[in-house]
Amino acid sequence: EESLKVAHGMVTLDTCEQIGIKLGMGKQEVYQCIEYLNSLSLFLYFSVLPHVVFTNPQYLLDTVTSLIRMSFIDYPEELLAKGFVLPPYMQRKLRREGIFSEELLHYLSLEFIPNLFTKDHLMELLQYLFIITPVRETAPFLYFIPSALPTRYLSEKEKKEFSQSCEPLLLCFKHKVIPQVFLLL
Repeated sequence: EESLKVAHGMVTLDTCEQIGIKLGMGKQEVYQCIEYLNSLSLFLYFSVLPHVVFTNPQYLLDTVTSLIRMSFIDYPEELLAKGFVLPPYMQRKLRREGIFSEELLHYLSLEFIPNLFTKDHLMELLQYLFIITPVRETAPFLYFIPSALPTRYLSEKEKKEFSQSCEPLLLCFKHKVIPQVFLLL
């Protein structure tokens, strides 16, 4: 109920503790509850972001989906913040090499919440979940997102090796949906 009052279905760990106290729970019981709800994928809690609990994973799913979709669509305007035009080199680099810079996040219509979930928190979480990996750790920071790579640019040998080691799955929904497979990460 408390999480419905806040943006994007996320609350601070302190808020969870305060809610637990109102319900007569101790801190340890609150943490056990968070762990239990996380195991059911009803809440998402990541040790890399110990200050935030995602009470509605849809925001995270939308954010990751926007980033991945950017490499697969020809007309990215629907994903961009109003009034922004994505430089062609940026989309080309993402589509052909799976490489993007943090600058791309400025173009997407993503909302971040200061002190709760920022652009830096997103990048840290995506690395923690092995969705992206840094390829340049000095400014401008560059990241590799393997799921954005089209297989058409791979040689036949590379396609065979790739298909033997993993099978990527891209899900695109017209309506807000939370696929359970994403939440099991």
